[in-house]
Amino acid sequence: MSHDSRISSLQTYLLFLAQEKAQSISIMNNGLAWAVSTMAIGLSALVAAQPEPSIAWWIVPALQLIMLSRFLVWMVRGYVNLIRWTTIEREVIVELGLTGSTSSDDGGRPTRAEKAIETYHQCWASPLSFQQVMYKGLINFGFIYLYRIGVVFLTLGLLLTDSPCGWGWKLVPLLVPLLIAAWEIDTFQRRSRYFKRVEANAGTAELR
Repeated sequence: MSHDSRISSLQTYLLFLAQEKAQSISIMNNGLAWAVSTMAIGLSALVAAQPEPSIAWWIVPALQLIMLSRFLVWMVRGYVNLIRWTTIEREVIVELGLTGSTSSDDGGRPTRAEKAIETYHQCWASPLSFQQVMYKGLINFGFIYLYRIGVVFLTLGLLLTDSPCGWGWKLVPLLVPLLIAAWEIDTFQRRSRYFKRVEANAGTAELR
């Protein structure tokens, strides 16, 4: 491929990256918005309809804890892709010389931009580890506080209501949603293609 053709292809690819970044941001915002809205509306309706702890105080928070994990996975998937596309974009911009830097085709070897495209787009490697992504989602984006609120309501419902099956069975409504939530997150790590390969980039830390 000639130099001019490669530059033209990279310029076109930049437009694709801009669209993908916008979509990733939208996915992040939607995941967080749905999580907060579901928790706020669900618990508000619960308290309004059932001011006193009842079995509904078991069911509603339990369902919300399960849904929170789905929204968390949804949100961090968008975050990983945002970092992915931004990492590639950074290398492409340098390749095009838009930042004052230049990148040359040294003996026909792939440039940094081409390597980034191959690694993060074609091979779908993640620029962040699973631990980094979950820390970002739970701590920086505040999902840990939503989980805490759900657990508090569920625990109050368990403590302040009577169970016809005895105290031991009260642990079931608490453990089941937490186990399902953990399974959802574990499935995202082990079975999705997002973390089959992790390749850190020199500029990833700055982007985070």
